[in-house]
Amino acid sequence: MKYQLLLLDLDGTLVDSFTDIEASVAAALRAIGLGDGEGLMPLVRRGAPLEEFYAHASGRDATHAAEAERLAAFARAYREHYLPRCLQTTRAFPGVADTLAAIRARADRPIIGIATAKRSETARRVLEGTGLLAYIDVVAGSEGIPSKPDPAVLHRAADEARVDIRAALMVGDTERDVRAARAAGCAAAAVTYGGLGEAELRPHAPDYLLSEFASLLGVLAA
Repeated sequence: MKYQLLLLDLDGTLVDSFTDIEASVAAALRAIGLGDGEGLMPLVRRGAPLEEFYAHASGRDATHAAEAERLAAFARAYREHYLPRCLQTTRAFPGVADTLAAIRARADRPIIGIATAKRSETARRVLEGTGLLAYIDVVAGSEGIPSKPDPAVLHRAADEARVDIRAALMVGDTERDVRAARAAGCAAAAVTYGGLGEAELRPHAPDYLLSEFASLLGVLAA
């Protein structure tokens, strides 16, 4: 196949998890006295990290030292709510399981890795609960490193796979994924059925725009 490593975003690319994430962010904001978090879904669909949700709800700079304790409390509340409920409505998008199975069935298949803003443990739970974990070789989460568009999680996945990042294709659903791929020095594909649509993704010039996940088979074999 054309690429030695296939890196996949999780939320909005493999699974529709937006409703479960929004509910947990809202619950965490309530837990620290910041209301119900109105207007969260656009941030959820853009793959925003917790720091951005906190800044949106509080109107404060989440990176400021004075906010560290409250931000940490928000992050704890989010994880405490989300982990037991991360599969309430989350499901794999149509065609994802079949496409991953077809890729794995090829003798010349790439290594398949996850590069997600989630923590690795959380990503594994979602993958297992949606029936996708068996198709994945490497799961790299963003614990302890910056979130996309920083390329750190892409490099983490490539290091675990022992593949040069330049031989990878990153597939995601937001501009963060495309920008992370560019920063890492690898190719980028953007799906248009997840967080952002084609009109929002095209200006970021991904190498491929995919209206369905199954189209990835043609990209890999090209």
